[in-house]
Amino acid sequence: MFTPYMAIATFSYFCMVMGILNRKKNRLAHIRWMSLAMLIDLSIVGILEYQRDAIQTTIDMKLGFVQQIHIAVSLMAVLFYFPTIYFGWMLYWGKRTLRLKTHKWLGILVFLLRTIGFVTMFKMGSG
Repeated sequence: MFTPYMAIATFSYFCMVMGILNRKKNRLAHIRWMSLAMLIDLSIVGILEYQRDAIQTTIDMKLGFVQQIHIAVSLMAVLFYFPTIYFGWMLYWGKRTLRLKTHKWLGILVFLLRTIGFVTMFKMGSG
């Protein structure tokens, strides 16, 4: 079943892909797309945690394996948003040093986690 949360998460994933595609040719577009994607994801996580106590439900092992993987990787992706944003802003404000490499590798990790979360979202009914 395709829920409104899934539709919003799909739009968020689309925004993230657009941000990645714009990372070299248009830095401002990259920042805007990625900020929108992360803001949407943070909102969804906050709403689901508030409505369903999703993290505690996972810790209590009340869900199937796919659901647990989905929640775990989605939470990790959202947690890694913060250092990714930090290093991205350092780059934007001209503080390069090792931050480009750090931002890039954090971004790859975040996108990998987000992709796993996105794929497992569609398998939530399969346990």
